[in-house]
Amino acid sequence: MRRKKLLTRKQRAIRWGVGAVCLFLWMNLALHVGYLLPVQAFWEMEEQIGAGDLEVVDRRWETGSDFFLSAGWLSLAGNEHAVVLAPEQWTYTGWQINGPEVLACDDGAPLHVGILSVQRTQFANGTPEPGEDWVPFQTTVYLFGRVDDPDIRSLRMELDASREDGEHLEVTTDRAEWIVRDDGAYFLLQQEFGGFLITDLQQTTAYDAGGHIITTVTGGT
Repeated sequence: MRRKKLLTRKQRAIRWGVGAVCLFLWMNLALHVGYLLPVQAFWEMEEQIGAGDLEVVDRRWETGSDFFLSAGWLSLAGNEHAVVLAPEQWTYTGWQINGPEVLACDDGAPLHVGILSVQRTQFANGTPEPGEDWVPFQTTVYLFGRVDDPDIRSLRMELDASREDGEHLEVTTDRAEWIVRDDGAYFLLQQEFGGFLITDLQQTTAYDAGGHIITTVTGGT
């Protein structure tokens, strides 16, 4: 009887390593999970929304959020066809992007704007210090989009929120805060509000340098 050749410890380690790499490749290509890099999830999102190659113009690291569950990136990207706000989240199955906000920009409009609301609990922000009040919920609102008309110098965005006092929220921004690219000026604003709010973007008004209204957008685009 022919004797079976025994593998050395190094050979076994190499075989296990090759098997693990093949498993990860199969998970990436067949199941679309197990991404080890956030850019892999970003590439998959590009294919899913069919907007072509997107340029990332702003990227922020988010921690301590119930929305992200763990640390993750929030990326603002775009091209001539679309603007995308993508939450890149690390999960037990690797990097994923769930529910990207997409604005279609093929209509020739001078302004495109969208909103993403994130609810956090006190657990996400850590336990309060002695003497501090317990804050059950906190809402973070991200306002994003692109300005395609160079004459637009500032924006006023009106938010409607389901809060007890019925107060409407307002956010303003000007060109000094925007990121200028060849295809337009991108913006990503972050506002923190106490309490659990279901926010909705009611209206965005765009002004020129003299304070004259150029256009008004109802809701998101």
